[in-house]
Amino acid sequence: MMERQKFEYAASDFAPPGEETPEAKSPLTPQETLAAESFFQENLKAIQDYARATGVEFRPGRGWAIDLENKVMTYDPSWFAERQMSPKEAMWASCHEMEHLRDWVSDPAAFERQFARIKVKRRLHLLYNIVDDIFVNRNVDERFPAHRDTKEKLYRERLFPDADMSAAPRHLQYAYALIRERMLPDEACVLDTDVRAEVDKLRNIDGKGTDLIEILTEPGAPTALRYEIIRDYIEPVYEKLFREDAEKKKQEKKGEGAGKGGEPQVGEGDFSDWYDDFENKSLPHPIPDADAAAAVKKESTRVRQKAAGADPGKKAREQFKKENGLNDEEMRELEGPYRNIYREVEPLIAPLRKIFERIIQNRKERVRRLSKLREDGVMMKPEMLAQAYADTVSGVTPRAEAAYETTERDVSKPNDLEVTLIADLSGSMKGEKAAEQCKSAVLIMEALSEFEENLARERAERSVDLRVETEIRGFGSDETDLKAMSGELPFKDRVRVAAALREPNGDSTNDFLSLQAVLASVDNVKKNKMTDGDLRKLVILITDGGSSDMIAAKTAKEKLTEIGVIAKAIQIGEASESDQITFRNIWGADGAGIAKVAYLPEMIESLLSVFLKDI
Repeated sequence: MMERQKFEYAASDFAPPGEETPEAKSPLTPQETLAAESFFQENLKAIQDYARATGVEFRPGRGWAIDLENKVMTYDPSWFAERQMSPKEAMWASCHEMEHLRDWVSDPAAFERQFARIKVKRRLHLLYNIVDDIFVNRNVDERFPAHRDTKEKLYRERLFPDADMSAAPRHLQYAYALIRERMLPDEACVLDTDVRAEVDKLRNIDGKGTDLIEILTEPGAPTALRYEIIRDYIEPVYEKLFREDAEKKKQEKKGEGAGKGGEPQVGEGDFSDWYDDFENKSLPHPIPDADAAAAVKKESTRVRQKAAGADPGKKAREQFKKENGLNDEEMRELEGPYRNIYREVEPLIAPLRKIFERIIQNRKERVRRLSKLREDGVMMKPEMLAQAYADTVSGVTPRAEAAYETTERDVSKPNDLEVTLIADLSGSMKGEKAAEQCKSAVLIMEALSEFEENLARERAERSVDLRVETEIRGFGSDETDLKAMSGELPFKDRVRVAAALREPNGDSTNDFLSLQAVLASVDNVKKNKMTDGDLRKLVILITDGGSSDMIAAKTAKEKLTEIGVIAKAIQIGEASESDQITFRNIWGADGAGIAKVAYLPEMIESLLSVFLKDI
């Protein structure tokens, strides 16, 4: 099986974005525009002095734009005037933006990974933006202490005028409090009790008074370390609170009768009004996130290529193509549509990775204790965060992570896992439904392929006897074996499956054929293994409609359940009443409807999480 890092080449070696600078759009009167330009002219020396102190250049141009290679930021004089910001606020906000530029230049590769990771989930984008703003604002405070009052005025009057956050969803209470209490330390936010406890915990992360936010937003703190700490300590709490908010929203929908015809679905979209409100009232960023992400990607690529020598991409591409047995068409598919899909679902793989890690750790019943400190342990010890930061800033590799020493004895758990995805290839799936179904397949293939690769290493090193196998089937007019059941998931298979799911064209919905095929594949050996608990088998069927043979489909599904197969189905999109009745008749409590197909990958993530959690 190919090494995971080889796909990272294909996923990140993209062409540089275009270099066009957007034209400035100014609805201001000539007098207002002149006043805005006068402000920058009058304060140009002060702004340029600040820019030089940060190592960047700030100059007028055709709109707001950044050049990371040359460390240049151009500005549109009318931009702040359009937003009715005072001269002092405009001055402070300009310095704030220059600090963002300096931060991006410091480690473009870290920001490239981060932008790709958070763009799929608005809530993560919001959280990381808030922590980044704390870091940037502390840098402005250090270089521009005379304008701390301006910053506080902005946050008190424009950005977060109300300290009472209790009406907001709990994950947003947590995020809002992080920045407001840092910018306005004289006024504590009003929060739900458990949210307050989590916020306060960050001020004493190790029980010895170490303030986690102070460490990771310290001026000069390394970017990669900042994001590592956020991912390990802040994001898990934020995500837990989001799940609690989502569950509360689901119960509210049930109470309102929104769950008729199936379990009500809750996702980020249910909180979009809150996210919109935050984006509308937060500190305006003149350089759009998409432009910043594109510039960061371009600079990261340039830095990588410079480090590797002239034209490293072509040689690496050809080697990758040869090693994976890909032809030109498959390579174009991998570098184009498949890569784009992978980037969207990659953040959903992250929580599954944690489950995979726990599964591997728990295959043996262990008495665990932390070993002595080392450079490459499993986690950073809380009491060593401050020392790790100091070592990293000084250029010393920190020995702040601990590994586990274990005493092992066998426990009884399933040794084989099988996951079957059954996809709808009928013509009615064309468009958005096919795209979301394809993302779900890529999520399953990439997540479980990575899991099996890790298990293979564990089997070789520790005799952990666990295997995971995956298959993909499709139904339309006929039944298609898109990817046979096996633990091997080479790029060739992944690309071929994704391409097939993007182009559904069947004239029928013969779902029963795929269910019968899965049933036929479960021989007596597998039946006995499931009975004995040695095999766990999951089937996930996706469809947008009814069934061409409801009785045959229901019979096959019931027989699968009888022999111990976990069979689930998801109906996506707006379905007719008759199709909803047919679907419920076949699947009952094992089926769920999703009106918004964009929720499908998260549903797949949830099903895999439940399936794997007690393995």
